[in-house]
Amino acid sequence: MPRIIRTTAVAVGAAAGTATAVTAVNRRMRGTVGDPDRLPPLLPAEDLDVQRYLGEWFQIAAVPAWYELQCARDARAEYTLRSDGTIGVTNSCVTWWGSESRITGAALPLNAGNTRLIGIGPAYDWAAVTDSSRRSGFVLSRTPRLTGEQSDAARRALAGSGLDAGQLRTTRQTGGARHRAPFSAYSSAESGVSSKARSNCRSASAR
Repeated sequence: MPRIIRTTAVAVGAAAGTATAVTAVNRRMRGTVGDPDRLPPLLPAEDLDVQRYLGEWFQIAAVPAWYELQCARDARAEYTLRSDGTIGVTNSCVTWWGSESRITGAALPLNAGNTRLIGIGPAYDWAAVTDSSRRSGFVLSRTPRLTGEQSDAARRALAGSGLDAGQLRTTRQTGGARHRAPFSAYSSAESGVSSKARSNCRSASAR
């Protein structure tokens, strides 16, 4: 999920990756999306209604990132409005060990700082998010699975801001995708990804 800016509490259960592993993953992730100087200008979503954006979001797909290596499935984010007017966010997922990892903190408003909302459904039922350098990318949904219309709209939003949907990998969700595969092949079928993507899921998961 989009990274938390300031952490206030971290639940026990997060994976303890070695510095060597993190360095290797960072090296692999660097430049995954592309050189921002060669990409078209970002197209942020206009007239964001923060109140409608609050609540729970399921991560449908994301550019692989080292801080999500511990997550096996069910990555989610819960956004709340704090009494001081800031946005609170709780990121959670089920780890490979079956425990829940939960991190609570404060997030910068969308389209402020480094976070860019580049697509949002008219019913606030899906969203596409990146950062100013376009090194990251996320597709979020109010449900564990997107419809065909929603996934097509999310891919158009990514492409409109210069992101390749094939660089995002689907997130395993209970009731949604069962395999990791390129978001470019995402389908609203029961499995969450197309049959072609399923045949390549092993190689996709290894990337």
